[in-house]
Amino acid sequence: MVDIDLVTRVVLAGCALLGIFFAGRQLGYLGEGHAREGERQRLSEDREEERRKANVDQELHRRRANAETLWRQYELLCIEHPDLAAPEDTKLDFDNEEFDASRHKFTRYEYFVSLLLYAIEEIHEVYRDKQDWCITIDQEIRWHQNIYAVIIFSSGLRLTQRTSTN
Repeated sequence: MVDIDLVTRVVLAGCALLGIFFAGRQLGYLGEGHAREGERQRLSEDREEERRKANVDQELHRRRANAETLWRQYELLCIEHPDLAAPEDTKLDFDNEEFDASRHKFTRYEYFVSLLLYAIEEIHEVYRDKQDWCITIDQEIRWHQNIYAVIIFSSGLRLTQRTSTN
């Protein structure tokens, strides 16, 4: 005669072993799922980093294109107005704010130099490590060094006059 108690124990032990087996498989699947999720997360982060780098590259490219366009506009003005591009010191009268005895032309010269300074600033921002641009900027600044001294001096003078009257 078969001991029912023994059969029950064997069946229960078999069920327990099957339960352990399936639980182990489930844990394996969960582990694989977590590993896949971690890999997906890493891939997503990598893609995001690539997008960020691409955006930075696009922004730099855009800024360089804008700076170069601005510089070309300045160069066109130099061609159209060579007297402003390379002024003779004798034609500039800073005390009376005249250029070749004309206040109107002096104002045009001030705007011309203002555009040059803006173009220099933009070019320097995106090409500060390029020696050829640094040389070009230096050469352009030398053409107009007298007005820079006057602007700096008169700005300081005006600031001093304003603060002393208050």
